[in-house]
Amino acid sequence: MAQSSKPSNPVFSPKLLLALPVICVLIALWLIPTERRLLERQIADKAWGRAIETLRKLPVRERAKNARYYALLEIHLERRLLAADDPVALRNLLARACELAEPFKFDSDFLVEISALLEPVRDPLAAYQLLSPVLAKLPPAQGAPLYEALVKKALAAAQPVLAMQIYAAHWQASPTDATTQRLVQLARAGGQPALGLRAVDEYARRAGRPLTRISPRLAWERVGLLRETGQAALAFEAINELMAVVEPAERNRLFSLLMTTARESNRLRELLPEIQKRAAADPENVQLWRTLAELALAGGDQKAAIAALQRIVALEPNDRAHHQRLAQLYEWNARPNEAFDHYLIALRLRDPSAIERLIALAPGLYRDTDLAKGLGEAGDLLDRQKFAPFLARLEGNIGNFEQAEAYYRKLVDDPKASVALLKEYGQLQMDLAHYDRALPVLQRILRQQPDDVPTLGALAECYFRLNDYPRSLEVYQRLVRLAADKTNIEGLLTLAESMGLYDVAADGLQFWLEQWRLRSAEPTAKDYQRLAYFQGAANRPGRVREALEQAVKRFPQAGSLRRQLTYVLSDTGEFSLAADVLRQHPDMRTEDELAKFYLSLLLQAKRLTDAEQFVTRELTPEQVHKLGLAATVASVYEATGNWQAAMGLYEQLHRQNPEQVSHGLAYARLLVRAERGREALAVLQRYLAEADAATHELAAQLLAGVRDFKRAAVHQRAFVAGKPQDPSRAWGFLGDILLARGDKQGARVAYQRAIQEMLRLLAQP
Repeated sequence: MAQSSKPSNPVFSPKLLLALPVICVLIALWLIPTERRLLERQIADKAWGRAIETLRKLPVRERAKNARYYALLEIHLERRLLAADDPVALRNLLARACELAEPFKFDSDFLVEISALLEPVRDPLAAYQLLSPVLAKLPPAQGAPLYEALVKKALAAAQPVLAMQIYAAHWQASPTDATTQRLVQLARAGGQPALGLRAVDEYARRAGRPLTRISPRLAWERVGLLRETGQAALAFEAINELMAVVEPAERNRLFSLLMTTARESNRLRELLPEIQKRAAADPENVQLWRTLAELALAGGDQKAAIAALQRIVALEPNDRAHHQRLAQLYEWNARPNEAFDHYLIALRLRDPSAIERLIALAPGLYRDTDLAKGLGEAGDLLDRQKFAPFLARLEGNIGNFEQAEAYYRKLVDDPKASVALLKEYGQLQMDLAHYDRALPVLQRILRQQPDDVPTLGALAECYFRLNDYPRSLEVYQRLVRLAADKTNIEGLLTLAESMGLYDVAADGLQFWLEQWRLRSAEPTAKDYQRLAYFQGAANRPGRVREALEQAVKRFPQAGSLRRQLTYVLSDTGEFSLAADVLRQHPDMRTEDELAKFYLSLLLQAKRLTDAEQFVTRELTPEQVHKLGLAATVASVYEATGNWQAAMGLYEQLHRQNPEQVSHGLAYARLLVRAERGREALAVLQRYLAEADAATHELAAQLLAGVRDFKRAAVHQRAFVAGKPQDPSRAWGFLGDILLARGDKQGARVAYQRAIQEMLRLLAQP
């Protein structure tokens, strides 16, 4: 069967066949790059040289489509190809970059690229010089990043002055708040705060308004610049102006700065009222109290300074500097105990400088226990080796003798130990009555200083306490010749007297009295009295008188010396000279015993006229009775033959005290002389019952006068029995009485006895 014929279908459709050539053309066009795509591919491959060539071949129309991009790209590619050491090429490229950036007003991208051109330049000055032409063409706002880049480069090269100079050019073109602050910062970095101050002042001048109104921040900066340039007074005024415009919270901080500038400009006192007001309102503000303390000290008001520091110490009790300063003020104001207290606190707060002040204050405060406790707690702050001598003394003062001796022993074991240290140790042993230990120490001192007076004194005392009196006396004698001060001579005198060596005591005291002008202590009247005593005890009567005469010459108003010399002269029978010495006694007219003694000396010296003159001219009747001198004056009158005056005084004395026998007898005797025998007998009658020898004698004379021979003989016999001073005369008078009575035999016996007594007296050698 025949198959039916069908039409054949082509493999590819006609449309596809028609489109295929078009596709191939398109593929070919895509595979063959355009110049723009070629440029992009070259940039991606970092083929900077070919890329710049391709960029230059771009049609003007193509570049115009994206002019900014291609301008930036050209600068970028040229920078990549720029030789590092070709300044001419760099300068040309900078000029080209400015040319390309100018149509786009030097926007930030262009400035970044221009700045990047300077990265290879190490010298910031060279970079600035290269960029100067570019900067001259830029408006201030666009040039700011470039200036900042140059400043950073200069700072990185440690050239802050150059950085300041570069930025100053920009500031001149654009003096704003921000640029002025930046210039001030750079001026400080360059060590030129004065230039920063000039910039701030110039900025204010150009603004035509006060700086505090324009920019408080710059006003703050100006204060700092004024202080940095040493213009504290202007800074003080600037702060005052600034405080008027800032917020209250800022004023407190400003006031602190104001006080600082006031202190620097010596104008702190102007703020005193305000500081006091603030301190009263804010008593916890320690800074204000510090300033008040400073002001008080500056003004010399130490009392106010102490009050302020007391407040500071209360607010900051653990600050040792406060205690140290307060202690110093207490010292200056003669308050050592308070100073000592605060130095102790400072020491507890670990202030090493307090140690020496405590040691200096300790003497006289009697606070050795507190000091010992404080030093004991000082730990490693205390150099125990350096202060060992003081510590030894301190331990001794508080009674810790074992520790004191341990300190001293360690110190004196050193052969080079100082004499001062040895003396302290020796004194400690003496105080502890360890005389056997003290002796070798004192001897060691004297080997180095043989004539050291205090050590010799201690040695003499040491020998005395060890009962070695001869050696002690020997040291005292040597000591008196080296330094005859009062203590040494007293030691010598006490020891010599106790040993019975009065001649040694007298010689030592005599030497001291002769040398007193070379000594510190002046002798007294008592010293001369002791000299006389020692001379007398040493059986040197001549020297006793000599000592007293020297004493009276040196101390003419010393009554005891005159009295003692008078006794010495009287004992040797020199009554007239004794009277002359006693005459100068200051109490002659006020002391009855002296007047009596003086008158008796005159009478014994037969100076009756002088006695009468003294009585009549220098003693009034009132004085005579007041001083009890009536009897003595009466005896003077009697001795000078003034019987009537003598009898008047004796009569008064007898009537005042009839029991006084001596007055009655004297009165009766004068009555007899006045031929008033019966009155005399009446006076005498009172004393006959218990008559003494003188009464019997006077009674016999009176009775014989009135021819009562019987009774007269009785009294004369009683008188003779009492062993009279002149027995021959007494027996003779008895014979007269008996003869007058008619007893011839008795009279003969009495006369014979009178002759025997006379012969006996004549036979005596």
